[in-house]
Order: sequence, then C-alpha cells, then structure tokens
Amino acid sequence: MITVQFTVTPPDADFFVDFKKVDPTIPLKLSPGNHKIKIVKEGHPTFKQEIFVDESHYQFVFRLE
Repeated sequence: MITVQFTVTPPDADFFVDFKKVDPTIPLKLSPGNHKIKIVKEGHPTFKQEIFVDESHYQFVFRLE
C-alpha cells in the first residue's frame, strides 16, 4: 500500500476515490496501480480522471474551474 496525498480546490467539494467518498485532507492508503477520481461541487462541472499510483506518483493536485 502507498500513502497518497491529495489537494483539492475548492476544499468543500465532494471527493471520491474508486467510487467511495473520502476526505482529501487525510492521506489515503491505496494499492499501486490505476484508481478512479471524481470531484463534485455544485456550480462546477463534474471532474473525472483516472490516476496511476506508485512509489513515485503519490501526490495529486486537482482544481475545479
């Protein structure tokens, strides 16, 4: 398992990893490989992306426009 850190703007957006709502301010342990991200905030388009996690890819920053 790899400890992954997320930064999400705006901070009150709903943040999902692999279809589970999580708090992006708390580091999350994920298995290496691909994971699905979704960010939902009223007034913004829903953001969806697949990320790849490994020992050199464990910090991610997402901004809703």
